[in-house]
Amino acid sequence: MDKAGRDFIEIETKPDLYFPQARTVPLPEKSIRFTDISSFNADVIDLSSIQGLVDSSFVDEKVLKNHVSLYRSKTNKVQFTLKDLVSEYPVEKGIGELVAWFALAQKEEKIIINPLETDIIEIHRNGILIKVKVPRMIFA
Repeated sequence: MDKAGRDFIEIETKPDLYFPQARTVPLPEKSIRFTDISSFNADVIDLSSIQGLVDSSFVDEKVLKNHVSLYRSKTNKVQFTLKDLVSEYPVEKGIGELVAWFALAQKEEKIIINPLETDIIEIHRNGILIKVKVPRMIFA
């Protein structure tokens, strides 16, 4: 009995607390699978299309130089890039022709290669579009 004369019971224990908002949702275990990274984000390239790109046919430097002088006379530009040039005179002999452009740049003083900037050159071969990222080539 307390001082006022009422009956009561005292129990000394820890309270049982219930917080439904503090419960976490049980999630299923995650399964992580690693696969090989593909360097191409396009369709699968078959062997015949690659052989067409790296065509070993002869690339005449005189023809390439002629493209440069024709482009200069058409556009009256003093300075232009390889990307500008191949937009007018598309790559016909695949990657071999791009390699020939860079070989020509090693010989010519008026062709500058800027490795800090890049251009994407499009090559159309047998109905397939291939994009090649190359250092910027500037014709001065």
